Amino acid sequence: MMKMTVTETVVAYALMASPALWCLISDIELKAFIGLLILAGVCRARHEPLHDLWSPEQGLPTFAGVMSINSFKAILQFLCFDRIQEK
Repeated sequence: MMKMTVTETVVAYALMASPALWCLISDIELKAFIGLLILAGVCRARHEPLHDLWSPEQGLPTFAGVMSINSFKAILQFLCFDRIQEK
């Protein structure tokens, strides 16, 4: 059995689900995504709409400085820890 990283699993799932909407991500981008999730938790932004977190008026500048909201949504859409190809 081949061991896949989380990044490889996300990319594989995204390419199967919707290849036209996906561009490859790196381990660094995935780590940045996870960092933003942790930051949102630390800031108790559990029920905040995403657009508020990236808002210049209401959000933290860190969110927009790390990645665009569209990149964040794309990774969030295809984040999957289940190996579909093994089912």
